[in-house]
Amino acid sequence: SMYAVYDLLEDHLGCRWFARDCSRIPRYDTLRIGRIHERKIPALEYREDFYAEGFDGLWAVRNRMNGNSHRIPPEHGDKVHYVGFVHTFYALLPPEKYFAEHPEYYALVGGKRRATDAQLCLTNPEVVRLVTEEVRRWLRDAKARGLPDDVIVSVSQNDCWGWCECPKCAAVAREEGSQSGPILRFVNQVADGIKDEFPHAAIDTLAYSYSRKPPLKVKPRPNVIVRLCSIECCFSHPLDACPANKSFMDDLRGWQKICKRLYVWDYVTDFAHYIMPFPNLRVLGRNLRTFVAHNVKGVFEEGNYHGGGEFAELRAYMLAKALWNPNYDMNRAMNEFLDAYYGPAAPFIRKYIDLIHDAGERENIHVYIWTGPTEKYMHPELLAEAERLFDQAEAAVRANQELLLRVRHARMPVMYARLAQSSPRYRLRDGRFVAEAGAQYAKWANDFANLATGLGISNISEGRRMSDYLEGLQRGFPELPLLTIANKDLRLGIIPARGGRIFSMFDRVLQRELMHRLPENHPLYPGGSGYTDFLGETWPGPGSEEPWQVVDERPTSVTLRREADGYRQERRIELEATCPGVRVTVTVQNLAGEARETLVRLHPDFTLGKTDDCVVEFQQRGGGQRQIWLWELPWPEKDLFLEGPAMPAGWWGVINRKHGITLEGEFDPAQVGKCLLNYNREANRVNLELYSKPKVLGPGEIMEITYVWRVGRVAGKK
Repeated sequence: SMYAVYDLLEDHLGCRWFARDCSRIPRYDTLRIGRIHERKIPALEYREDFYAEGFDGLWAVRNRMNGNSHRIPPEHGDKVHYVGFVHTFYALLPPEKYFAEHPEYYALVGGKRRATDAQLCLTNPEVVRLVTEEVRRWLRDAKARGLPDDVIVSVSQNDCWGWCECPKCAAVAREEGSQSGPILRFVNQVADGIKDEFPHAAIDTLAYSYSRKPPLKVKPRPNVIVRLCSIECCFSHPLDACPANKSFMDDLRGWQKICKRLYVWDYVTDFAHYIMPFPNLRVLGRNLRTFVAHNVKGVFEEGNYHGGGEFAELRAYMLAKALWNPNYDMNRAMNEFLDAYYGPAAPFIRKYIDLIHDAGERENIHVYIWTGPTEKYMHPELLAEAERLFDQAEAAVRANQELLLRVRHARMPVMYARLAQSSPRYRLRDGRFVAEAGAQYAKWANDFANLATGLGISNISEGRRMSDYLEGLQRGFPELPLLTIANKDLRLGIIPARGGRIFSMFDRVLQRELMHRLPENHPLYPGGSGYTDFLGETWPGPGSEEPWQVVDERPTSVTLRREADGYRQERRIELEATCPGVRVTVTVQNLAGEARETLVRLHPDFTLGKTDDCVVEFQQRGGGQRQIWLWELPWPEKDLFLEGPAMPAGWWGVINRKHGITLEGEFDPAQVGKCLLNYNREANRVNLELYSKPKVLGPGEIMEITYVWRVGRVAGKK
């Protein structure tokens, strides 16, 4: 009944609740309402736009949101309640409680049971029993706290890879054609185990990353919800109209066929750059209509949950309109919001929104949730026009401090992109990288810092505090010496002060650069590419950008060292004497007073010419030769993890047959947990990366991993 009242106020009387601090309540001298007979059933039973600006309970209920994060009390109609919410495998079966005595409960990865950064052994009957008991305990606790009977419990994979490779789990995955098979069979057993005591509760799991593809045989139980995640997709184009999104749409159709309660976990911001132009406003409504057309019953729209991001209030409002009514006119929603929120500045801000969206469409740019502010469509001419429009917008509201602050907040993405593109650029001068800054950079950085601080914006990205970013803006740009080692075949350029990275790997015979480098005008140059190794699985990690110390330098080799965070990292780089090759030996010593599980990632960026001319070849650990022709892959960029039987058996190589070049990577499989093939078609970059096997290092203990690259040539080709 409360929804009916708000529908009446909005649809028939013109009321709007745009943001927590901005609404439109018309005044009428006489109010006449004729007979109204309307019955509305929302297309989506679960509607959550996960923006901090939308968490307010009164705003949420007025816009008919009912998500777990919305602060809606029972007297205002309540909401959908999750218990656990997401990535709960270790919460349900804590390794610190069980692993020491029962490692068999946890995923077997690369021949070893793992207690971190992995999953559970989903075919182990004891795991089913214990997780079911824990879910019952969670549900009893929810009932004791007064939550409704129809709560949803998340029984879902951790936010990492590392699925179980034991014979039983592997057999189920083969039979089902996907890692979703073991997960769904496991979740179904848990759902069966709780339904008698909790007939109205539901179990939620993910179709995410490695488990996104639907299984061939098993189907979800009636009390199981599957949340399909769109994390890999392009979000500047509609999901149903972009080649980069074809595999997601195939999976959506597959889940539609077997799942009665299919939810979607969608992504609507740039998680690496909360404050940058992100041209997805035109696809929000269409994507929601696509979900509904494929029988989706609930949608979680993950935005900037820290607050203060690009057009956060506008996105929260537009998403609310489309979640309640997927056919709502998004153009109308945008214009009404802009008029109310920015007043006389609205026309200029609308022109700015059209400017960045038109540019992305015109140049057919794919925008992902990690896209940076240096994308080619964000060119200087566009930013200059954006600045001109915001100058006009500010002038239009100069006398109104509240509106002026909102306009300046909306301007921050343009300021952020301009800072990224005009930050001091390093240039190689006489064996050293020297920073050259524009005359206006210091002022721009100061203006941005003052505005961000005044608005109280906490995060610049999902994993980085605004204060850290601002500190980086104020930090100087020291000179970076380039260290060179060489022999008759290869010349390596190494930058100790920037992650100790191999910046250049030049073939002196072919007269060709083999190490991918970012262009000189890129804000991360001369970092952000080349070869580094670092601690942990996530790039960039400890050691990837920080300074390293040179401890030994010779004509054909160098040893670098870094001590931080209780570790000593050492990297020896040496040129092979008998062939065109490079040997990299990485050692890590635990300097802490306690044992720690340690993993190293070796991260080379190679370039052998046009990516579509390349093929990656290797012998699989489980047997059989494999070829991956990069031109056949539909994605402009993709991570392809190779683990277990699919992992290269100590050797893999990328070959450009057109130019007659091969680059082989050789390693000891006993040291390696998994391999990553990553490519970027536009950058003509191919990565052959190694992840060491996780190893528990006691105090003072050392782990080592060696990676050898060899260059092959065909006579007469360059």
